[in-house]
Amino acid sequence: MKDVTAYSLHKLMDIPDISITAMFQSLPSRTSFFEYMDTVLLLGHEILDGFAGLDLDGEELPRYMDRVALLEKRLLDINAAKAVWAVEQFSAMLATGSAAQVRHQFQGMERVLLQLITKIERSKISSGGEAAPDFFGPAPATPASAPGSISPAPLAAAPGGRLKAQAKPEMFEKVAVLINNFEINYAMQQLEGLESFTFSDEIDNQVSAIHACLAKFAYDEAAAKTQALIQFLGTGQNGAAGEKKKILAVDDMPVVLSAVKSMLDDHYTVCCVTNHMAALQYLTNNYADLVLLDIEMPDMDGFTLLSIIRKMERYKNVPVIFLTSHASAEHVKTALELGGNDYIKKPVDADILLGKLAKHLS
Repeated sequence: MKDVTAYSLHKLMDIPDISITAMFQSLPSRTSFFEYMDTVLLLGHEILDGFAGLDLDGEELPRYMDRVALLEKRLLDINAAKAVWAVEQFSAMLATGSAAQVRHQFQGMERVLLQLITKIERSKISSGGEAAPDFFGPAPATPASAPGSISPAPLAAAPGGRLKAQAKPEMFEKVAVLINNFEINYAMQQLEGLESFTFSDEIDNQVSAIHACLAKFAYDEAAAKTQALIQFLGTGQNGAAGEKKKILAVDDMPVVLSAVKSMLDDHYTVCCVTNHMAALQYLTNNYADLVLLDIEMPDMDGFTLLSIIRKMERYKNVPVIFLTSHASAEHVKTALELGGNDYIKKPVDADILLGKLAKHLS
C-alpha cells in the first residue's frame, strides 16, 4: 500500500491564526489543497533556513526577497494575518534597513512563522491507504470555548426551549468543508448542533434547507446553499433581521476610542482596539463592515496597516475611513491612493462621523 501524507482538515480549522475554508473550496481537489499547504511549509522553511547564509549586499538578495513576497501571498490566501504582518515588516526592513535592523526583524518573524509552521505540521496525517482515515472518522469534540468551535454562546432562552444566538459565518465553515469532502454524516451532526439554537427565521430556514439537501444526498445543492449562507452572513449586508453593522475602530488613544464608541453604540456594533496586531487578529477571526483607522500610531502607521488589510481577500472592498489630526492635502492624497475611502479630522464630530458611515455603508 502506498504511504499517503495529507492534512486533517479538522485540525487545520482549529488553528486560530488561519482560515482555510475559502482556499480549500477555490482549489479543484483535495490533492491540490494538500500541495498548496505543503508549499506554505516549504517556503516558510526555505526563508527561515536561507537567512543564515544570506549576503545582504549579494546578488542572491533579490531572489530571496521574491521568495519572501511569495510566502506573504500564500499566507494571505489562508488569512494568516499575524504571520503576514511579521513577513511584511521583515520585507520592508530587507529593502531599507541596516544589517542589524534586518537581523532583529528576522528574529521577530522567525518566532511567528515557527509557531504557525509547527501548528500546520501537527495537522499532517499519514496512512498506508489511498485515503486518509481522518477525513472519514469522527471529528474531534471541541469545547464550546475553544477556537474553531461552532457552538455559539447562548444569549437567551427562546420559545420551544431553544436558545437565541447570533449567526456568524464561522459557525458554518466546518459544515462547508465537510460537505465538500463528502462527509455527509458529520456535516449533518454539525447542523443538528446548530439547530438547537434559534437565529432569525430567515437563517433558520436556510439551515433547515441545507439539512434537507444532505438528507437526500444532494451534495452539490447543499454545498451551494452552505456557501451562500456563509457569504450572506460574512458580507454583513444581509445579516439576521435587526442585526447592526460592525465597525472596527483602531486608535492608540483609548480616549478617542471611547468617544467614537459612545457616538456609534446606538447605531452600530463597535469593536475598539489600540494597536495593529489586535486589529489584524480581529479581522482574521471576525468580520467588519467598515474600519475606522488612525493614521499616526507608534507601532505601525495607518497607511502600512491599510496596505496589509487590502491584501486580505475578504477586505479588498471594505470601506476604510482614516482618523487624523493632520488632514493635510498630502495626507488625504496618500490615504486615497492606498485604498482608503475617506477621512475624518480629530477631534471627531458625531454628526460628521455618522454621516460618513451612512454614506459608505448604504
